[in-house]
Amino acid sequence: MDFEVEKILRLATPEGFFPTYYAMKRSPIVESSETKIDNYGGVHTFVLEKILDFFGDNLLIRNTFQKGLDSLLRDSVTENGRLLWRWLKNPASNDFMYPCDYDDTARARVVIEKAKVNGFKLPEEFIDFDFSGLVREGMTPYGVFTFIGKRTSNTTCPVVNSNVLNAYALYLRRRGLNPLKDGGFCSV
Repeated sequence: MDFEVEKILRLATPEGFFPTYYAMKRSPIVESSETKIDNYGGVHTFVLEKILDFFGDNLLIRNTFQKGLDSLLRDSVTENGRLLWRWLKNPASNDFMYPCDYDDTARARVVIEKAKVNGFKLPEEFIDFDFSGLVREGMTPYGVFTFIGKRTSNTTCPVVNSNVLNAYALYLRRRGLNPLKDGGFCSV
């Protein structure tokens, strides 16, 4: 395993969370607990996804991934009968600054889908997910995704849209469907 990857693994908290940022020479960034935030859905899920993609056979990577996955699953919330995720967590107050949204839910689902195909065990409630309902509820008349429950914006966000489509494609592929040929994207 690459020395740089080992350095990344050492940055994970004991709970398995990968911090949003770090100062040069490994010194922590000192920030008041009232203003400290963690980019939960973005940076954390990206690191988990990539370490599994590139080093998924390594036992240290698998253990680190499992801790990070457990951390991710703990921070899900149930809204309208569906497990969803939020963005920008304040670890001191264990609270989030924004409501659930598509981007962070999609990033969490990418990690969950990758965990499933790589043999990780998940609690039953995380196995299946109603992507079609999520897409129908959140897509604006202009074909873009916004915060869950807020359909007023017609501003395209390529990050949100690509994350939702990537998660949905992984979900369909795990079921043996080709999202482009089997009507996956068109049938929602």
